[in-house]
Amino acid sequence: KLIEETGKFSTNKKYIIPSWERKEIFIENNSNLIELVFQVANFNHRKGGIEDSIYFGYEKNILKQKINNTFTESISCGIFLIMMLYHFYLYFRRKSELGFLNFAFLNFLFIIRILFTGEKLFINFFPNFNWEIAVKIEYLSYYMIIPLFINYFYDMFKYKFPKIIKILVHIISGIFINIVIFTPVKIFSNILIFHHIYALLLCIYIIYKLFILTIKSYYNALILLLSFTFLMLAAVNDILYNNGIIRTGLFFPYGFLVFIIAQSYLISLKLINALEVNEDLVNKLEEKNVELKKWYELMSEQSEEKITMLLSAIEQAGESIVITDINGNIEYVNKKFTEVSGYSFDEVKGKNPRILKSGYQPPEVYENLWKTISNGNIWRGEFLNKKKNGELYWEEATIAPIKNKKGEIINYYAVKQDITEKKKIEEELKLKNKLLEDRNYEIENQLDLARNIQKNLLPSKCVWSNVAFYYYPMDKIGGDFFDFINFRNYNQLGIFLSDVSGHGIPAALITAMIKSLLLQAGSNRDTPSLLMKFLNETVIAQSFNLFTTAYYSIINIQNRKITICNAGHNYPFLIRNNEVSYLKNNIKSPPLAIFSNDELISLGKIYQDEIFNLEIGDKIIFYTDGLIDIIPYNEINSISFGENKLKEILKQYSNLNPQNLVEKIKEEMLLHRKINSFEDDICIICVEIK
Repeated sequence: KLIEETGKFSTNKKYIIPSWERKEIFIENNSNLIELVFQVANFNHRKGGIEDSIYFGYEKNILKQKINNTFTESISCGIFLIMMLYHFYLYFRRKSELGFLNFAFLNFLFIIRILFTGEKLFINFFPNFNWEIAVKIEYLSYYMIIPLFINYFYDMFKYKFPKIIKILVHIISGIFINIVIFTPVKIFSNILIFHHIYALLLCIYIIYKLFILTIKSYYNALILLLSFTFLMLAAVNDILYNNGIIRTGLFFPYGFLVFIIAQSYLISLKLINALEVNEDLVNKLEEKNVELKKWYELMSEQSEEKITMLLSAIEQAGESIVITDINGNIEYVNKKFTEVSGYSFDEVKGKNPRILKSGYQPPEVYENLWKTISNGNIWRGEFLNKKKNGELYWEEATIAPIKNKKGEIINYYAVKQDITEKKKIEEELKLKNKLLEDRNYEIENQLDLARNIQKNLLPSKCVWSNVAFYYYPMDKIGGDFFDFINFRNYNQLGIFLSDVSGHGIPAALITAMIKSLLLQAGSNRDTPSLLMKFLNETVIAQSFNLFTTAYYSIINIQNRKITICNAGHNYPFLIRNNEVSYLKNNIKSPPLAIFSNDELISLGKIYQDEIFNLEIGDKIIFYTDGLIDIIPYNEINSISFGENKLKEILKQYSNLNPQNLVEKIKEEMLLHRKINSFEDDICIICVEIK
């Protein structure tokens, strides 16, 4: 006869109802022989036959074992529940410790696992619960333990477990979990063996890492190594038991119980250490409080002294200081304010500073002031105020808000300085500057007139077409001078070049005088030495203590000769056959206006003529020293233009005609100077012999 059944047996898959419900069957029998026939149907799980071992015995022994198993599993569930709630509490108190959260979920999974394995307490309470869902929950409670364990160890030993291992475990476990969720029992129950292998390898890796950390004496690594090893052995036992290899029973929950005890011990150690640290901090805090109290007393004493000193400094300050409330009513003024304004403190206390208004300043000034300081900014400006006696005075003021710790404006302060005398001086200076500007304008006009006069003293062109020249005065009027002296004989041309020491008006006056003397020289112009003697004798009496270098030459292109007389001037350059040399005379007399002609005779330095032969194609370059003294603008320790550079330029462009050659020299001058202004007068003359 049918004694008992779990689920529904059938040889037809359509009618079978799978079940893993645990039952105790009691059989009454008076004979010595009992024949039991088990009919098992399995179309849903990889394991054929009965799920677990069948125990035979007396009724009281079977019930006792049932009660013992149920009691043990219930106690384990209670312990895991308490530990789960405890670790959830720890996590919510210390959310930075993710290990507490992971361990709480581990306890939750073990509660689920106990309810759906062993005595299957959940199925006993709910026998009609869907078998396939129950199997999925059992498998998921196993598969989800692995990623939670790796999370726990990763958070417990930060940076000691590689993050890549954590990521791989999550991916692999995620694959197993999804297979359980989205496939029937017949399929996912067949992959359990692969998960066993994966879990075993991962446990070996964790034990290896814990062993390394133990060797390195890492904090609490030994306790976790021993407890996790015990847990792994329990897991191996359950795997072997579930596959029918051994008949020991399920020990994984007990292994986890040992792991929980180890975790509780570690938490206790942390708590003890935290209490010790806290006690130490309390002691140190008490010591610091004593030190702080002493420091506060010292600072209070020093602060009182500083406040007294500050108030004394404000009271004795050389500027007027005013403090008002937020409405602008005066609360404090110092001694200087009463001295300047004539009002006492009692007379202005509680009043607005507008009592000082003179009425001569536009209202926009005060509107801008209040707008600025009301927005928390500093205002600076000047006031034309009125004293108590009606006298007007100027003040330079800085007005700013005073804020509390919240940034709210509670007062305004003003620091004001009497600048009446300063204003008077400024007005006087303005008047004097105006007079100077007018005078300067008049002088500038006169200089422009002088420049035009001097410009008219210089030749605008030369009768010879083979002559080019360039003139640049440093100021509006300069001390360099040149002139072309024409003769009745067209084949002759006189070239006069001079450079007065100094610049400006005195030098320009001497050049004007030289121009006048050249016009008066008469026949002296026919001979260079006679002209120099004539000029020297006249200029020396009116030279303003300035000397003048001069160079006078007469060129005859018919006989190709040049007659020269040099009064301390630079030697001209001669370009012949693309070679450059000095047209150097043997006799070089002193500049004009240093010695009289009689003194020059006695010194053997009287002005004399020298004659040189010229060739067709020769070029002669006359110049003043302003050319070779050019230095780069705004450069320290810079090199001057110099005669050597001029010589190189003349050689490089020796084939150019006089006009183009002078232009090239000008270009090189500007490149060297870097700006279009010079520190000395410059004069250049170039003659080509044809």
